[in-house]
Amino acid sequence: MAVSSFDKVCKNITETTDFRDYVLRRSEAIDAAKVIGWKFFTSGDDYEGTKTPRGVELPNFQLQIDWGKSDDGDETHETVWSSSYQSFTMDVDNITDSSDLKNIVRKNFGVNRKCPTYNCNKDKVLEKFPGFARSVIFQTLSDKIVKAQERLRIDMIEVVNSESFKRERIRHHELHIINDINKVLKKYGKLATPQILREALDSYICHELMDS
Repeated sequence: MAVSSFDKVCKNITETTDFRDYVLRRSEAIDAAKVIGWKFFTSGDDYEGTKTPRGVELPNFQLQIDWGKSDDGDETHETVWSSSYQSFTMDVDNITDSSDLKNIVRKNFGVNRKCPTYNCNKDKVLEKFPGFARSVIFQTLSDKIVKAQERLRIDMIEVVNSESFKRERIRHHELHIINDINKVLKKYGKLATPQILREALDSYICHELMDS
């Protein structure tokens, strides 16, 4: 099968010093990647694009992975949801920046003698190169990526099983319960007298005792 001119251009750019240096920086970022925090989601919160059902379950959560900084100095983070952290797989899109990859094109296309243009349109090359480059990066760093995936899975499991995570998750749930109770009190305002509140609490306690 004939190789397109665009593929020839992209291949030549991936053989430049600028691209090799970028792959090296991303390789180092993979080695240094770590879990840096978490966020909880309870009833009614937006979770994975949907509203979570109301109930008494402990909150869902997301974990944050730090992939270091892009070449522009921006922090590169990835969100991993509670439904998938134990089967986490790395996506090269999350550890590379399209702006960085396009800058490599700008530095070499029509400038570097080792990168002939083959009469290709520069804007088209800028559009095509990030996808091409990510495929090369994945192939080049595949062994490192597999090892990093396993290490990060273990790290995330350890985080979720840590005492600090468990305490914060429970406290987040408690605060959510308090917030729900406050909403009921605000709904009835001054009508919710101390006597009514005592009766409601007594009724709840009796109901719990009967069910136990």
